[in-house]
Amino acid sequence: MKIILIGVGTVGVSICTQLASEGHDLTVIDRDPAVLAELSNNSDTFCLVGNGADVSLLRRAGAAHAD
Repeated sequence: MKIILIGVGTVGVSICTQLASEGHDLTVIDRDPAVLAELSNNSDTFCLVGNGADVSLLRRAGAAHAD
């Protein structure tokens, strides 16, 4: 399943870790590059820095094909 997570605070990181361990195709969008760097080092995710409400960023994340 292709999933896009927007915002990865404490709960988002937990959800991302669980979904990645289940083998889902994850894309994560957050404004904090440090959080995304940590997340990408610990799980198999595609990370984008920016505003999750930005339409062009959502297109880049593959929202048209996400479940």
